[in-house]
Amino acid sequence: MTHAFSVDVEDWYHDSVGEAPAAPASRVEANTLRLLDIMAGHGATGTFFFLGDVAERFPALARRVAEAGHEVGSHGYAHRRVMQMTRREFRDDVVRSLRVIEDATGAPVRGYRAPYFSIKADVHWPLEILAELGVRYDASILAIDRPPGLDLVCPRRPFRHPNGLWEVPVAVLQMLHF
Repeated sequence: MTHAFSVDVEDWYHDSVGEAPAAPASRVEANTLRLLDIMAGHGATGTFFFLGDVAERFPALARRVAEAGHEVGSHGYAHRRVMQMTRREFRDDVVRSLRVIEDATGAPVRGYRAPYFSIKADVHWPLEILAELGVRYDASILAIDRPPGLDLVCPRRPFRHPNGLWEVPVAVLQMLHF
């Protein structure tokens, strides 16, 4: 492998603090198609973590990404922080996203990335739920705490949780003494 690439497929308003506009103008389809063209021009493939909401509104887009040879993973359904949901809400959100994405692509979803990288290294219940639902790997945990600590909270390389789920931490570069 000469590269590793992933992208979260969400629209501009999914990251807003307030409510989405009543009839939001979507940018996700045009931008994702542009990215697919760029990647095809370089012979590159990657993982596209789709929000279930996006896959539901644009099933042909999710299908096209899969048909282009990219992996399609789940980014949840509604772009909510995991640690702000109950266990039941999290399970329901993931189940809904898996169903919508699998219906669109015709393939099982193997990977998950939480919105805002909101699964913490010391909180295990979301990972247990993902494993129960048949997800094979998670890519939600940052290997370092955010400032002010910047302490290493998990290995920088992929590792396996005790429940069998693989963790693929977000890449971080070691510089100086960190």
